[in-house]
Amino acid sequence: MVRVGWISPSPLLPTGIGKVSKYLTEGLVRDGFEVACLNPQYGGKPINIDGVTHYPWVENELVIPFLDLFKPDVVIIYFSPWVSPYKEIGRICEKKNVKAMFYCTVEHSVLSPLYFEALLGCNYAITPSNFGKMVLCRNLPEDRVMVVPHGVDFSIYKPMNPKPYFEGFEGKFVYGMVARNNIRKEFPTLMKAFSMLPDEVKDESILYLHTQVGETNLGVSGWDIPYLTMHFGIQGKVLLPSLKAHRFLGYDEKEMAQIYNAMDVHCLITSGEGFGLPIIESQACGVPNILSKNTCLPEVGGEGALYAECWEDELYTTENFALHTTKCDSVRECMETLFYDANLRRKLSEKALENVKRYSWRRAVNQLIIAIEECMRTEERFGMEIMRMQKPILAEGFDEEKAKLIPSGSGLCLDLGCGLNTPYRREIERKGYEYIGVDIRKSRKITVRADARHLPFRDKSFKLIWASELLEHIPTNEQYKVLEECMRLSDLTIFTFPREDTITFWLDPTHNKIDWNAVGRFPHERIDTIGKTILRMFSKSKMSEGFAKETKKDFGKDVAEVDNGHSNRNRQT
Repeated sequence: MVRVGWISPSPLLPTGIGKVSKYLTEGLVRDGFEVACLNPQYGGKPINIDGVTHYPWVENELVIPFLDLFKPDVVIIYFSPWVSPYKEIGRICEKKNVKAMFYCTVEHSVLSPLYFEALLGCNYAITPSNFGKMVLCRNLPEDRVMVVPHGVDFSIYKPMNPKPYFEGFEGKFVYGMVARNNIRKEFPTLMKAFSMLPDEVKDESILYLHTQVGETNLGVSGWDIPYLTMHFGIQGKVLLPSLKAHRFLGYDEKEMAQIYNAMDVHCLITSGEGFGLPIIESQACGVPNILSKNTCLPEVGGEGALYAECWEDELYTTENFALHTTKCDSVRECMETLFYDANLRRKLSEKALENVKRYSWRRAVNQLIIAIEECMRTEERFGMEIMRMQKPILAEGFDEEKAKLIPSGSGLCLDLGCGLNTPYRREIERKGYEYIGVDIRKSRKITVRADARHLPFRDKSFKLIWASELLEHIPTNEQYKVLEECMRLSDLTIFTFPREDTITFWLDPTHNKIDWNAVGRFPHERIDTIGKTILRMFSKSKMSEGFAKETKKDFGKDVAEVDNGHSNRNRQT
């Protein structure tokens, strides 16, 4: 029997993640898997609910005891990857030699590198949409990402006859939106669009917002719905649920089916979604949708919806995720069209019922089982290489701590890979040198434009070569040429570059691994600090005692390792 450890918010919660976790874990149990859930909303001894054993998770230290006690064959992590403590679990599983798979919801067209940090140490990734897989595979290998869609319980979500209605609003045309109250959900856009409808439409309609008023999610407050109601002048037209809509209470699914059936149109206006369970739940009830035309929404909604256009320009969050916000006029147009066109509503209802047949929990569990089998066969784990950004990081600047490494002297100093703005020029000149800046790019501040592998200078032309953040931009198999040129031109070269075991090194797609075999051919000293490697190459056979001492003084306790590469053990001839 395969043992599956499921780590997510509680499957007992009425949220989308809670509901998905419930159906998938119970589905695995019915198919013969042993499943245990590490549940952050539960405290106490392990308890079995519907075949799934729930373990308490009140602090991150309990992850390792959970792995030791339950001994899972594979762990599935399901939550927003950038949120602690979920983002550390893959690496914990790697240390414990447990296979791990992350269930990734992709709500943005561009993902921050912080997103992929959580996948470090995992063997495999799954995501509920093809859109999500497309975005993930910009950083992850395609053969280690699988689509596992969400589903809908057709025994609960189905058209009802007679059609239910909201008490006190019988006969009104109902626009509804079911969504968590967070910044990604565009409640203001929907409410403004409703306020812009013709008076005769507003007179015959209400806007039902099934959300928690005043919700705070991950420390960020949601929209102030009562204020927005007054701001857009639609008092008396906005209907809100009872306090049961709280994310820790919630309506049961039979009540939600009645709510969907009471709607004439369901709207999901959002700047991005990982899947959108309310879409398929409302469609299963035969309700046409109005959806934002972004992320996975056209894929999930299919032909059972009208789509509101989004702005082409991306907006970026403080965490560097890209959002596509919805055009208010387009939302209003869709709302007005569906109010007046009963024939279109009927056709969309029929197409919605047909579209949603693609999404059953049976199919979702089957796909999950295939993914579990693939994960268990996969020995490789995601490493730092998945942190790569899509474009080079064109960043250069002055680092005061690194500048301390430049010794005082006289004569010519070659600033190799000096950058377009030559940030170290003033410091090099202050230390007593005559400055020569070389870069392969063109700038009026650069003295000589040249390739570091083929430098147009005579032997021993320089007293010092300073090469900050250069070597990692040279192809690994070509780095020896730079080293040879530096040895030819100067008795002393100082390189600095990010350490290969840091995220900084892997972010930039132009960074290459350092060829330490090539480095070992020359007398050198290497010091690893937190985040940086400092490499000092010299032509003399005797090492200067001062370098290591000065570096330790400048970087203090951050110095992690000192390697005297001139010794017989580390030299290659």
